[in-house]
Amino acid sequence: MIAELATAPLVPACFVPGIEHPAAAAIVRAGLPTVKYLRRIDEHLFLDTAARTGVRVLVCWDDRAHRVRMHVAEIGEPGLWDRVVAHFTRWDMTGRPDTDKETRS
Repeated sequence: MIAELATAPLVPACFVPGIEHPAAAAIVRAGLPTVKYLRRIDEHLFLDTAARTGVRVLVCWDDRAHRVRMHVAEIGEPGLWDRVVAHFTRWDMTGRPDTDKETRS
């Protein structure tokens, strides 16, 4: 699936608050338990292997607009990106609760 996502066309997407949070993997696990999250510098992968769906998010800085831009590629049945956006939006709107209790000292 990762190789398939790497070649899928990217399209502009909405900015998702929290996607670059250090605890993003725990945030995903808390609300999307079937989805595996992987991060590679400015790239985020969301994989639901059971459903054979995946999302690749490329994050970059737009010098002209002075803001972050996101581009998305999705494979499999559409809808995973919408679920990711909804989940991170809920997490942000509820005050960014600490979902990664395992890393607390």
